[in-house]
Amino acid sequence: MPSFNYICRDSQGRAHKGQVDAQNKDAAAKWLTEQSLTPVSIETQQNWQWQNWFGRGPKIEELILLSDQLSRLSSSGVSIINALQIIIQNTQSSLLKNTLEKVVYDIGSGHTLSTALRQHPQIFNSLFIAIIDLGEQTGKIHYAFAQISDYLKQDLVTRRRLRVALRYPIIVISAVLFAVIVINIFVVPAFRDFFQSFDAVLPLPTKMLIASSDFFMQNRFLLLMLTIASVFVVRKALQYPSFAMKTAKCMLELPWLGKFVKNTITARFSRCFAVAIESGVPLLVSLDIAQGVVGNRIYAKKMNVLKQSIQHGESFLQAARTSGLFEPIVLQMISVAEKTGELDKVFFELANYYDSECQYAVDNIGGIIEPILILIVSVMVLILALGVFLPMWDMTTVAFR
Repeated sequence: MPSFNYICRDSQGRAHKGQVDAQNKDAAAKWLTEQSLTPVSIETQQNWQWQNWFGRGPKIEELILLSDQLSRLSSSGVSIINALQIIIQNTQSSLLKNTLEKVVYDIGSGHTLSTALRQHPQIFNSLFIAIIDLGEQTGKIHYAFAQISDYLKQDLVTRRRLRVALRYPIIVISAVLFAVIVINIFVVPAFRDFFQSFDAVLPLPTKMLIASSDFFMQNRFLLLMLTIASVFVVRKALQYPSFAMKTAKCMLELPWLGKFVKNTITARFSRCFAVAIESGVPLLVSLDIAQGVVGNRIYAKKMNVLKQSIQHGESFLQAARTSGLFEPIVLQMISVAEKTGELDKVFFELANYYDSECQYAVDNIGGIIEPILILIVSVMVLILALGVFLPMWDMTTVAFR
């Protein structure tokens, strides 16, 4: 019998987490309801498999296209089942096609669309399902899909911006590492044999280069295996809360990159929370959903403080101050939003503001990182030049005496 991890709320709004064994997610949800608990999310407990290391889900572009198509078809009066069947015939993704076929079968068996989608958490996240659920209840399913599409498009922009920010330093660092490998395998051994043929006394930089090359050549297969193993060990270690918390803290404290990550997290959280509130999702459930897109343990911990403070009767503004999640300017905007009842609009504005901050950071990344990378490359070239040319200079001096 499969196991399911669940998040639910009791009659007083307090959040609870746990695990239950059940035949399927519907059975797990029924058991929670019988315990006077309201399910927030129910996900299949994942056992370790190779695909857990190389997670394969649908591309966000495919989900955007799916949402756009369902929005247009449903607004044109096409039933959900027929709309899904049309999309199944035209989609190029085998994963999405198989999933939608199962969704169509579940709907045909009497389940609602949101219930059918909830069976596939690896494809459709909690925000997707919550908005669809409300769309079904209000009869505005086409608008729900349009909201999801708009959110995913903005989220795609944020992801691409992060990739652009990291692409330049990754390419340069990779090129430097490649150069180091080539030098150790081909360049230094050739000069070593040349110098040893003269039986000359080598200077310290040359000895360091030769020692480095010898170590690399003698242990290259071991170094390769250790590199591959370290990737698996780190990914496994990130599953442990203590290690993941330390990693998240270090990421936020890095120069420049830490601020960029903070702005990116705040932008994603603000947009997700705003979309959920605008769709009519209850406040605490909206926070649960938004917490799922944060992707940083430090911020997730602060959000838990925020939710617990609200559950204890504090206003959103008081809870936000207690959590330390937001900057002072954001707290001022939240204060105004609580008075006007426009919390969703304020968080949309915050998302746009932090998006613009991230874009500015990406546009200026070259001027920040380039001097550092130039310094690193210059030091490497200096060491190589000293190691190669100093002994040649000594031999030339001796020859002319």
